[in-house]
Amino acid sequence: IVQELINNVVKHAKASQATVKLSETGEELEILVSDNGIGFSSNQENQGLYSIRERIHIIGGHFTIESKQEQGSMAKLTLRRV
Repeated sequence: IVQELINNVVKHAKASQATVKLSETGEELEILVSDNGIGFSSNQENQGLYSIRERIHIIGGHFTIESKQEQGSMAKLTLRRV
C-alpha cells in the first residue's frame, strides 16, 4: 500500500518532495505519506485510492487522504497491533 502511494506521487503529483513517516502510538502503527505536488480535488479520487481504502479496511485499518489543488497531498494509514 505504501509502495502504491509512493508510485502515485511519482506518476501524478509533480512533486519535488515526498515524505514517508512511521510512528507507533500505543497499540497503533501510523504511516503518513505526503508530498508538495499539485494535489487533486476529492472528486478526482481514482480506482487506485479506492483499492487502497478497501485493502486497509480488510486488515482492520483506517485510511484517509487530504489534498488541496497546488498544495500537495497527505495520506494517513492507521493499523492496530494484533
